[in-house]
Amino acid sequence: MIRKILLVTALMMLTAVPSAVADDRFEITPFIGYRFGGDFDNINDPNSRIRAVDVEDSEAYGLLFDINLGENGQIELSWASQSTNLTAKQYNGPNVDLGNSRVDYWHIGGNLLFGDSLDDGRGFLTFSIGATNINPDDFSSETDFSFGFGGGMKFYFNDTLGVRLQAKLLSTYINSSSSWWCSYGCWTVTTGNYLLQAEIDAGLIFRF
Repeated sequence: MIRKILLVTALMMLTAVPSAVADDRFEITPFIGYRFGGDFDNINDPNSRIRAVDVEDSEAYGLLFDINLGENGQIELSWASQSTNLTAKQYNGPNVDLGNSRVDYWHIGGNLLFGDSLDDGRGFLTFSIGATNINPDDFSSETDFSFGFGGGMKFYFNDTLGVRLQAKLLSTYINSSSSWWCSYGCWTVTTGNYLLQAEIDAGLIFRF
C-alpha cells in the first residue's frame, strides 16, 4: 500500500513539472556515507523479554535523482541503503545478537537551494517522505512510513560535474501500542514508536 501511494505521489509531482525546467537540467548523484543507528521499542508484544532492538551504526550508500523546477527548487527521488546488525536488548539478561539486516529508505521530496544557478557553491535544505524497509536475514521484513529532513552544500566544478555534501535526520514510524488512562473517565492512549537515524553523505553530481 505504501509503495502504491509513493508511486501515485511521484507521478503527480512529475506531471506538475513545467516544460521549461531550468534549461532541462537534471542531476544524478550516487553517494556514500555513514548512518548512525538508533533503536526502537518492542511494543508489539508486551509479554516479550525484549525491551528494544538496536540498529548498529554502519556505512550507507544510495542514489539521488533531482529535477530542477527553476532557480531554487528541485524535486528529488532518493534511495539510501545500509547493511547493519540488529541487537535485542532484554529487560533482564544480556543483549542478544539478531544477525544482519538491510535498512532501505525509498523517498520522494524536494530541495530548496540558496543563491543562484551561476554560483559555484549553493547551500540547500531538503525534506522527503516515503517508506523504510527493514529486512533482517533471519526474520520477516517490514515496511513502514518514514520521513527525513536535512541540509548541505553543492559545489559545481562546471556545467556537468559537482560534489554534494549533506547531513540528514531520518524517522521511521515502526508501530504503536494502546493503553487505558483513567482520571474522571477513561480514554485509550496510543503511543507511537519511532526509529530515529542520522546520516552524513558525500556524492558526485552528474548534471545533464
